[in-house]
Amino acid sequence: AAGEYEFNTGKPEVMVITSGVAEVQLKGEATWTRYGAGGSFDVPGNSSFRIKLAADTTYLCYFVG
Repeated sequence: AAGEYEFNTGKPEVMVITSGVAEVQLKGEATWTRYGAGGSFDVPGNSSFRIKLAADTTYLCYFVG
């Protein structure tokens, strides 16, 4: 659903946007990066990330390791 969220993770993750658009800010980064359908980003283990969704967006989360 549209909104702004923050997620924490213990294990590394690969996030794949399957529909819509997401703006993502990884922990420790000052800038936001925009990802559309088919885009992906890596989240280091034992960290967090913020995500902003202007509209309903779907994504898959793959835990690595």
